[in-house]
Amino acid sequence: MDKLFICSRCDNYASQMTTMGRWTCFHHPGEYDVEKGYACCGKKVRPLNYNRPYIALGAHEQYVKPPKGCTPCDCGTELARIHIDEIKSTLDQIDIDKWQGFDFPYLYRSKDSFENRATQ
Repeated sequence: MDKLFICSRCDNYASQMTTMGRWTCFHHPGEYDVEKGYACCGKKVRPLNYNRPYIALGAHEQYVKPPKGCTPCDCGTELARIHIDEIKSTLDQIDIDKWQGFDFPYLYRSKDSFENRATQ
């Protein structure tokens, strides 16, 4: 049985087997620049709120989660394509009809890697 983990991007419980190829999560393929935001979409991380009245009232922020990604992907940290041979033991659990239109023998974990498959 595939183990559940908490996706660092969407904070949902997921497993590699149940999310593989569904692209239900989102990520930013572009680099982040403090002045311009993400190169892929221009979204910026909200700055920490350090105004004096806010701190005087005892509130504080230690971490601000980045904005939702602009490119669909699978949950998890690894977004590179995977070869079918790497998941031979679980192939009988995959519904092949849902994979129509994908290039064999690779499965793509993000829309970005699928669109740029010729350069990989």
